[in-house]
Amino acid sequence: MDPRRNSSAARLHRGRMVTIALWVCASCDEQQFQRSEVCVRSCAEGTCEVTIACETSEDCPVATACMGGTCRPKTRDFPANTVLVAGFETDEIELHRGSSAEFGIEAPMSAMYLSCALFIGAPVFRDRALANVSDCVARERFFSLDPDRSEASELSLRLDDLEPLSALGCPVDSALKASGAEFRVVESLHLGCWAMDLDGIIGASRLLELDPSELPEYSAMKLDSCDQSDAPTDRRACWLPAQIGACRQGRCVRAFEDPSPRSPLCLRDTAEGGPCALSSRGVGRCFAGNCLDKSETTPLVTSVCDAEGDWANCFPSPLGLMGTCRSGLCRPRCHDRADCDQGDECTHPPVSYLGVCIGAQESAL
Repeated sequence: MDPRRNSSAARLHRGRMVTIALWVCASCDEQQFQRSEVCVRSCAEGTCEVTIACETSEDCPVATACMGGTCRPKTRDFPANTVLVAGFETDEIELHRGSSAEFGIEAPMSAMYLSCALFIGAPVFRDRALANVSDCVARERFFSLDPDRSEASELSLRLDDLEPLSALGCPVDSALKASGAEFRVVESLHLGCWAMDLDGIIGASRLLELDPSELPEYSAMKLDSCDQSDAPTDRRACWLPAQIGACRQGRCVRAFEDPSPRSPLCLRDTAEGGPCALSSRGVGRCFAGNCLDKSETTPLVTSVCDAEGDWANCFPSPLGLMGTCRSGLCRPRCHDRADCDQGDECTHPPVSYLGVCIGAQESAL
């Protein structure tokens, strides 16, 4: 085996271990556990209707902030763009927009590794470590750099290069999510990077604010083909082909199956044994040119709320901010009626601190 490949793999593994150690050393603290327990107790009847008292926003569930001593849904309380530099207590490295949807990142000459992440919430730091990874980071890209290079490196990155974050540290209880386990709460979108050597972080970028339309899966249009010879298609929604069966005694069944009373009828002019559709087209997601069934979790943010998208993140809501889908509309977030327009109700999904504002008449239907 090529010893250089062994060396490269070892460096990559060491770098990931450095990243994990820096991220999770404070992610399972007792305060986070207590926050989730408060919400769970409040959710005994199905929703977190009891308002959580707080001293700072760190005491509050995801996508809420401490306002007047209680946790309320955030408006445009976005993190400062220098939060990574300040939190890691390090020098600033450059992250900028390039051409063709690419971003350029400066990697210092002494850096051996570089990480970039898609932030969906405000980072919280304790002792120079990111304490709320599972809440604020959705995707990442890890670079292992050549230790023998003689100058700083300029790396390029596309948002579709970022991969879903692996589970690290302690899972945050679903009660801290707006929509349970299926949909992660997105309160804002930012891209940030940081550089490391074997001893720790030696540089971090400012956060760049992203528009939801820049996400590769944001488009509401579903692709008929995942072919990416002309343009990237990974993570775009796509139409799965209908399942094809065969007609047996007037019913559409899978090959070699007996007719089932629950199978749809074949058309009158379809010959015995002829092809028929077992089901209509489904929706999948593009990966490596293929449309795969349920290959990834639902999009972080959608532009169109459909019948199957209840409690998904959407943009824009009527307030021009990130909202939550309910009954086909993108709605403002709320904790209780006080967060809604006069006469509107605040409706919650099961076990959630955040709900959505719905008109009283609509709520009664």
